[in-house]
Amino acid sequence: MFALHFFANTTNDSKTTVDPTTIGIPKVPLTDSTVASVLSTVFVVVGSMAVLFMLIGAARYITSADDPAKVKQAKNTLIYAAVGLIVAALGFTVVQFIIGRLTGSLTS
Repeated sequence: MFALHFFANTTNDSKTTVDPTTIGIPKVPLTDSTVASVLSTVFVVVGSMAVLFMLIGAARYITSADDPAKVKQAKNTLIYAAVGLIVAALGFTVVQFIIGRLTGSLTS
């Protein structure tokens, strides 16, 4: 809160505004390719995390030593990671489809 107040510019009408250039935030034009790029990056990160959790679940399954509680925990990790990967892939596909429809072209 202190940092935000420190960088804030106050006006006479008692509204507080922050100038992005004073705190080092670059100005980026908002275009369809920018939005597609940001969303693609987000979905790649989410998909990578799902794959990482699948590897963790597989390691848990291998090291469970037939303990029913550990086997169940490992299976749940694998199931949730697979669901996360499917959701990320479907989300990516839906976003690409919508951006393609809005701009009239398909982005890759």
